[in-house]
Amino acid sequence: MYRSVQLCFSFCPIPFNIHILPNDKALQSDCLIMEEEEAVPLLRRASSSFTFFSRSWIPPRAITSKYLLLPCLVLFTFPLLFWHRATLKDLSVPFPRPFPHPTLPQLLTSGSTPCLPPPTQSLIHHSLHRHTACRTYSPFTFSHTRIATATAHFGFSSLHYLPALRTHVLHSLIHSTSLHVLCDPIIDSLWNKPAFILHLLIHEMLKPAPQRLEWIMWVDRDTLVLDQCRPIASFLPPPNATDVNLLVTNDYNGLNNGVFIVRVSEWAVKLFTCVLAFRHFEPGVALPYTEQSAMEHVLATEDFRNQTRYVPQHWFNAYDYGGAAMYAVRKNGSEFGRERVRKGDYLVHFAGHPEKGAAIEEYEGWLEGGGDVWERGEVVRDVSGEVEEFWRGVGE
Repeated sequence: MYRSVQLCFSFCPIPFNIHILPNDKALQSDCLIMEEEEAVPLLRRASSSFTFFSRSWIPPRAITSKYLLLPCLVLFTFPLLFWHRATLKDLSVPFPRPFPHPTLPQLLTSGSTPCLPPPTQSLIHHSLHRHTACRTYSPFTFSHTRIATATAHFGFSSLHYLPALRTHVLHSLIHSTSLHVLCDPIIDSLWNKPAFILHLLIHEMLKPAPQRLEWIMWVDRDTLVLDQCRPIASFLPPPNATDVNLLVTNDYNGLNNGVFIVRVSEWAVKLFTCVLAFRHFEPGVALPYTEQSAMEHVLATEDFRNQTRYVPQHWFNAYDYGGAAMYAVRKNGSEFGRERVRKGDYLVHFAGHPEKGAAIEEYEGWLEGGGDVWERGEVVRDVSGEVEEFWRGVGE
């Protein structure tokens, strides 16, 4: 009778080891049991590749397959770490973000229409580059204020405004702030603005105070961000100025609410409730600019005038005049009109422009070729000192 033997294989990218063990020592799970008569020819054929151990000597456990597996895996994967090193470095984010790509839930839409194109990889990489450039060349520090931008983007001419919307998306990514976009109308015409803002305010007020937004900046869809480095928080009053709830601007027609900043508060909920209801409770009052005129009437009342601040228009609501070509060469002299946009202004608003689509496209082309004004040293107007002086003593 031939004795039963075990052929034990170490699964590793090195020559197999074959162990011949007595039956009563058959402890290896990767062993093949066969009669010695069958095993001997196999061992002879494999002798050139396998190391043969007679049954009179049992190898140490340290070199059996169970204990060789981990070192083999380490030797196999260690070179891959260096091979992927450049890729991992490229994917690193040089600053903290509250929401990681690819979901980017800080870009929020309301409505069933997908009006906000998903951000591309090139846009993500561009935002990372611009963030680094802003930290290097601009004087701004990135604020921890919980602030959001809100706008609307729907209707037949939506495609004309898409380049402008992309600048707000980019600003949101650079500063890790949220962007809320209304994609479908809630009610009629321009009254969707106060309706959407009221919706956002109520939604935020239902959250615990430490989690809710502190401020919301509304921007009409015919606005285009020019200075991606400037944070919205750079316009805000000091933290202890709790009696300031709204920052708005006037133009030559009175109030222009194409861009404004409102504090998330009970006061704001009351304000936009009144604005939204104004035409129903005051049907005899003329509203030449619809909801904008209604808001102007409401802000003039005792309940709201004292907590509203009218700031200079050029802070965040400068108008176009002469297109991107004039913007590129305009100086900071008073003869050009302070409301006209200059390099270094936060955004440009195309209010009343007869060819908004063409104007937005022209500015988009200039931004793609002109680069960042801080990086190129081409800032014509920096309102930072003016903002600081405006708020001096407020809240003390």
